[in-house]
Amino acid sequence: MFDELDDRLDHVESVIRERLADGRGVTTRVRLVGVGRAASNDIVVDKPVVSRRHAQVRATARTTDQTTDLRLELRDLGSANDSVVRRGDDRFALAPGDWFELRPGDEIVTLGDERLLAVAGSGMR
Repeated sequence: MFDELDDRLDHVESVIRERLADGRGVTTRVRLVGVGRAASNDIVVDKPVVSRRHAQVRATARTTDQTTDLRLELRDLGSANDSVVRRGDDRFALAPGDWFELRPGDEIVTLGDERLLAVAGSGMR
């Protein structure tokens, strides 16, 4: 997970509770995290290549009685320098508004290859 995101997962934006056909309970927690240069963002990146409202990260934690699956996704908000996910030697440019699933080892960079954030493997499948 993002180091900066760890403390913010406790402040969920929405919680959905449901019961599966086999009787197991499922809780889904969704949190949207703003990334950008403006102080109003959850993660502030003070770099000139970062837009005031650059991107959003959506963290979805789905918990059953025995497991928790965490999914992280990134969305560019129409930033001036775009958002690119670097995965090894591959680069994936995000179109504004599209969600892109993040994996451990991914780095979020701008088109100029300026590193913004990195995704670690903790808590993800």
